[in-house]
Amino acid sequence: MKKDIYKTILGVIIIITSVIFCFYILDFINIYEVYLLKWVPMFSTFLGFYLAGIITKKMTWHYVCVLILCLLVFIPVRSFYFPLIIFLLFFAILGLMLSRKKINSQLKFYSSLIGIFIFIYFLFSQPLIIKQKEFGIDTSGNLINAKEIWDFRNYTPKTIPDELFKTIDSKKKKLTDFKGKTIYVSFWATWCGPCLAEKTKLDSLKKKFNDDSNIIFIDISIDTDKDSWKLYLNNKRPKGVQLISENINRTSRNFSITSIPKHIIVNNNLYYKSLRFIPAAEKYLKNGNLMEKWIMSKQLVIERKE
Repeated sequence: MKKDIYKTILGVIIIITSVIFCFYILDFINIYEVYLLKWVPMFSTFLGFYLAGIITKKMTWHYVCVLILCLLVFIPVRSFYFPLIIFLLFFAILGLMLSRKKINSQLKFYSSLIGIFIFIYFLFSQPLIIKQKEFGIDTSGNLINAKEIWDFRNYTPKTIPDELFKTIDSKKKKLTDFKGKTIYVSFWATWCGPCLAEKTKLDSLKKKFNDDSNIIFIDISIDTDKDSWKLYLNNKRPKGVQLISENINRTSRNFSITSIPKHIIVNNNLYYKSLRFIPAAEKYLKNGNLMEKWIMSKQLVIERKE
């Protein structure tokens, strides 16, 4: 019994190490926004559970089932959500199945075919971009010094998701409630040093458009400590609409947030685009036609800076 427990613990270590290693190595080779790529957790799950399955192949299933709890490792990287968790569970079971000789060979074959199809679909459904030396993002959100390996998507502008947020007095608000206005949204948190450091620039931008009723500024906090958020608002009293996320993982997925601060500009038809640089936002907020053209255009990937 002790031997089985030790093997189970070793299997857990192998799975967690495989997941961390896959994310680390792909981040190390400079894949752009690796934490948004759905195929990465799928591959790391299969690899980890297959290796753990080899270690535990002679153990009874009630011990092996403990390994499934290792999927909780995806919570910190915000990949533990429906429906992705269903695919992760499938690849976990597939890895365990293929590591066992007693499993029916036909079941292994057809399950593997399904797994390959799912993996290939997700692999090519998202762009793969490599950050090169002196990688950067220009003031229009284009990627400079990056190489696009593939992007098979037909570009369509993103629309604001119908997600609920809360005000300081616990009233529910959606960004779609402001349809018909131009919205400048900032995602931040009280624990985020860079977010606080740029508050002066953000306040300056808000002040310039203070008299324009067609432009709404909304700050959305992703704080887990709501008391810290409320304390900040009461002390600093920032201008604009102040909201907080009810579900940080959902907000991060909905708006493709891999880091904060993050800013987006939303037009009056609820199409939006990310713009990291606060000073650059002024030209789009001033010029509606320029803003529309920019929002409706595809992000450029420029391989070499001129």
